[in-house]
Amino acid sequence: MAQAHAASVLADVTSDSQTNQEAVTNGGGIEPLVGLLTTGVTLDAKAEAAGALWSLSTAGTKQQTKIREAGAIAPLITLLKDDTAPRAQ
Repeated sequence: MAQAHAASVLADVTSDSQTNQEAVTNGGGIEPLVGLLTTGVTLDAKAEAAGALWSLSTAGTKQQTKIREAGAIAPLITLLKDDTAPRAQ
């Protein structure tokens, strides 16, 4: 649960701040978020990690490249295909 909250906070603080996006990227935050995509215990934790990565990806090519190089693409696709994900009614 703490990891999901941490990912949520990272998503929030990076949503409109290029300075914070750079700080998270340069501080090594991308790799743990990608790790949470694959090892997160709950779907919520994985979703929060995906949201944080989305927020970081809006910063530009540098962050997008680092996200790809950290191995995020395959786990994001897996999350998309997850049958346990809540569906809109």
